Amino acid sequence: MLKGERFLVLSVLQLQYSHLDAFKQALLDEYLDRTDGE
Repeated sequence: MLKGERFLVLSVLQLQYSHLDAFKQALLDEYLDRTDGE
């Protein structure tokens, strides 16, 4: 049971981090597009 809970927490954290990375990448792309446009 403890192993299962730990695995669940780790997978949730991994999902959140991957979403965070995708979000940062999108912001970076947006920023680069704006600076290129000027």
